[in-house]
Amino acid sequence: MMTYFLIGLLVMLVVVPIISILPNQKQRGVMKVRNSAMRRGIGVELTSIPDHAAEAVKRVSGSGRAISPVLKVAAYRRYRKRPQSRHDLAAISWSLLRVAKGDDTLPAHWHWLEQPGLEDPEPLKLFLAGKLKQLPESVVLVTEKNRAVSVHWNENGEVHQAEAIFSFLDDCIKWPDI
Repeated sequence: MMTYFLIGLLVMLVVVPIISILPNQKQRGVMKVRNSAMRRGIGVELTSIPDHAAEAVKRVSGSGRAISPVLKVAAYRRYRKRPQSRHDLAAISWSLLRVAKGDDTLPAHWHWLEQPGLEDPEPLKLFLAGKLKQLPESVVLVTEKNRAVSVHWNENGEVHQAEAIFSFLDDCIKWPDI
């Protein structure tokens, strides 16, 4: 009887660690979304961004030093095509952050961190104001730098939210041709 107990214990010591490293349902959903993004030519990067909406408690360490809180998010990124000539659309740079109280010109809690550096930014601002409505609540930052449009969000493995982000990225890289 003791032999069977030892064999059972040994099998458990081998099987339990193997089972514990298998991905759970949420992790499988996130992997599915990331694979779908990469198949569409969207780059996926795990990154940290400053947490502008952090509570005061998160801005001080246990020893009383001031710290800069960060959010760990995934950045989904698409690149604009290079212009055929140097007279085509110049490189655009802008940033939008989701905050508690946003700008009046933007929908639902979006705020400009960096305004578009264009001679006439109004068409881009109107375009973005219309497109920001389709983004899920889990998106915290949208930027464009060096011809790369990035959406920073807290992944959750939900395909419909990922599709909204993919659509937003596709529309942004096609602007102003839309």
